[in-house]
Amino acid sequence: MRQPDLVLTLLILAWPVWEHRVGLPRLQAALAQGRPDALTRSYRRTILLQWSLALLALLIWTLPGRPLADLGLRLPQGWRAGLTLALLGLLGAVLFRQERAVRRDPAAREKVRPQLAAVAWFLPRTRPELAGFTRLGLTAGVCEELLCRGWLFAVLAPWLPVGVTLLLTSLFFGLGHWYQGPAGVAKTGITGLVMGALYLATGSVLVPMVVHAAFDVGSGRVAFLVLGEPPV
Repeated sequence: MRQPDLVLTLLILAWPVWEHRVGLPRLQAALAQGRPDALTRSYRRTILLQWSLALLALLIWTLPGRPLADLGLRLPQGWRAGLTLALLGLLGAVLFRQERAVRRDPAAREKVRPQLAAVAWFLPRTRPELAGFTRLGLTAGVCEELLCRGWLFAVLAPWLPVGVTLLLTSLFFGLGHWYQGPAGVAKTGITGLVMGALYLATGSVLVPMVVHAAFDVGSGRVAFLVLGEPPV
């Protein structure tokens, strides 16, 4: 592994530690102080960190002349393109129906509320927070998939079997969401397995990027409808 690749890989692996030891306590302190902009400021910091790592990854990868396709930055080809369109269409339909149900039905909102309890403190309740969370969701979809799937798969592939790489990157992805508690780590670890499987099945990291971003943005909108200002 080239030295710049190793340095960036270590930075990526240190990212959850930084969030747990620095980012999370900072946010919790701001929330305890009642700062109205605590969440939006935290969202902005995370967005800046993730884009910085992602752009650094692209720079380090391309400077020696390596193709972006080796990071999975390519469109699905052949039957994989059809599979991708089918999956994205299904996801869009599911997210649309979920948001419509929550928007229209108070009973549906009450049904969802307990599912959000563990991470409610991190979810948007005001329109500025929703806007910030939407930007965060789009950022996470692009940057986390580029780093956790595209980059880590590319640098670990010469050293480990693909199945081991899939398991390790999924574990790392789960631990990166430790702020959600042990159940959240397990849930996001499984999500990491799904995202990794999508990457391997389609040959394109663009697919898990779109799925991840759509899911995060949709989850933020549902949380806003359940926890925040009355739906319109």
